[in-house]
Amino acid sequence: MTTRLYLDVDGVINAQMPYGWGKLAKGKAAGWRIRWAPRMIDALAAMDVELVWTTTWRDEAVTELAPLIGWGGHGRVLHPLDGDLIWPSIDWKFDAVRADQIGNPSPYIWLDDELEAQHKRHGGLVVTVPSVTGISPRLIDLMNTYIGGQV
Repeated sequence: MTTRLYLDVDGVINAQMPYGWGKLAKGKAAGWRIRWAPRMIDALAAMDVELVWTTTWRDEAVTELAPLIGWGGHGRVLHPLDGDLIWPSIDWKFDAVRADQIGNPSPYIWLDDELEAQHKRHGGLVVTVPSVTGISPRLIDLMNTYIGGQV
């Protein structure tokens, strides 16, 4: 069974100072400045996962961001269950991830920079990513280990 990757953008892919990846890339998507590590994007793209964008970017993650970072129109998007983009955004994301897992359960990884202890109790590999550095090489190793254990 393929592992599902619930992926936030700001503070996770778009980090202030991505660490441990070497050369960084910069660009603009949907009018926002984006900074990412191409090697990190390559490492994520190499994983056997179903990508699910779980971000306030919503559809713009697929239409604007994914093409900028080299992923084309890759992945599906979770939206707030009631259509309202409430704050903090982690609240609607938690409800949407839970509903997605109830409707179609699978092993999953959830990466977000806003996750708190109560969000980590609902299963999967749920990781609070440091918003300054984003996804690290060590986290990629942890994710690959988790994915390998789901086979």
